Amino acid sequence: MSKTLKILEEHMFGRRSIFKKLFDKQNAGNRLLPARSGDNDARLQLRLDAGASINGKKTVYLQVNSQATNKALRKWLKKNSTHANLAVGTIDENTGKADDATMLQPRTALRRIYSQTPSILPALRRSYAQAADSLRPSSHSSPAAPVPTFGAQEQSTTGLTGLRRYKPRTPGQRHLIRPINDHLWRGRPLYKLTIAKKGQSRGGRNHTGKVVVRHRGGGAKRRIRLVDFDRWDEGPQVVERIEHDPGRTAHIALIRNLESGERSYILAADGTRPGDVVQSYRKGLPKDLTDSMGGQLDRGLVASKTAYRGNCLQLGMIPVGTPIFNISLDKSSAGKVCRSAGTYGTIVSKGEDEVQKEMVKFLEDQGRSRQEQALDITAFTADQLAKYEKAAGYVTIRLSSGELRLFDKEAVATIGVASNALHQYAQLGKAGRSRWLGIRPTVRGVAMNACDHPHGGGRGKGKGNNHPSSPWGKPAKSGYKTRPKNKINRMVVQERPRNQGKRRKRAA
Repeated sequence: MSKTLKILEEHMFGRRSIFKKLFDKQNAGNRLLPARSGDNDARLQLRLDAGASINGKKTVYLQVNSQATNKALRKWLKKNSTHANLAVGTIDENTGKADDATMLQPRTALRRIYSQTPSILPALRRSYAQAADSLRPSSHSSPAAPVPTFGAQEQSTTGLTGLRRYKPRTPGQRHLIRPINDHLWRGRPLYKLTIAKKGQSRGGRNHTGKVVVRHRGGGAKRRIRLVDFDRWDEGPQVVERIEHDPGRTAHIALIRNLESGERSYILAADGTRPGDVVQSYRKGLPKDLTDSMGGQLDRGLVASKTAYRGNCLQLGMIPVGTPIFNISLDKSSAGKVCRSAGTYGTIVSKGEDEVQKEMVKFLEDQGRSRQEQALDITAFTADQLAKYEKAAGYVTIRLSSGELRLFDKEAVATIGVASNALHQYAQLGKAGRSRWLGIRPTVRGVAMNACDHPHGGGRGKGKGNNHPSSPWGKPAKSGYKTRPKNKINRMVVQERPRNQGKRRKRAA
């Protein structure tokens, strides 16, 4: 009797075996019987095929006459097939081939790995069914099968990957949608880079206690993270971890300067992961970088060495069409524009390029040649040169709202898109989560009394013969403008599109 059959006999017919009750006591002395024709009294038949082998191991075919026994045997072998490649099915008595069999792969190697490193079991556990097409190995080498991705991102009903929905085990989970951010740090923040939130939450009240901002109050206890929006620190900085900031929608990254060892929080770009190296060029290019380029600052060469995700650059050094966020308004201020989750601006054009085109066009209209255009500047008046010089100092950026705006070319921005871009698709699922964020309920005007709102009172649910208005009587909706007409921002080239309650026209 082979070693494999002895092991099977020990496991299947021992004292604690669940199959002991499935066999007659009269066959106890001859449990392992040969698979031959006419042996219908045997409840279990084994056949060791010496010619067939899979992965260098013998294949054992098991034939069970009883259907209930066959089902129980399959279930048992899935748990205990650790010593051989086993197949359960029916054996043709004439040809000796196994038909309609299920292959059960051994799990000895996996158990040995788990005994040494039990922490990797969730990643190695197989959560899908697998059945072999044939018991016999193929004569040719098959291509490598795709590796299953464990913990893959879920897909929501909106068709977007990266969102996690929940089974409605509770009413608060029925409509709950959250972005998948498994890369976030799960511990506490760096304590020295936080301050206590004391006195900042006034519930929408001013110093006299009057409510000046409605729908504010309460919220969970938190500490304020001190985020570096200026990025004055030079040198390469490594990202240690990505954290969730309860005070903002975008994520923050804890970075450490490789030269000084100082740590700080910055706004994380979408796609930034621990181990990435970022750098700030706000004070200009370092000397070693300019020396490596031969002392000549070529635009394309500078962009190829500096314009990477997470780096801070002056707007004049960033190529046209690059997405940017955390944009400052001038050369000395901190980043103020495009800081919320998923927002970014795109550089449309640079003033110096537009000025150069306009100057060339002006000289061509006067009939100047190419050589004269390159040397002659006296054709322009002092006012024209001052105008061109001023226009060359700005960069045109298209913001996420669709607004076109001018920025100083010495202002800085971070390359990339603000992290947590799927935040706009998140749903809180219940009113309590809004209260955790410090947001109080919004009561409709028609649900109030007449003394509290112009829409209140009455015997029905309508607002009466009143135009839509705010609680203080100012007209609302219908495109009523409340901003003064003489307060114009001259840096805005084109305002963001406003539909004023109407549908926007689709772009052609």
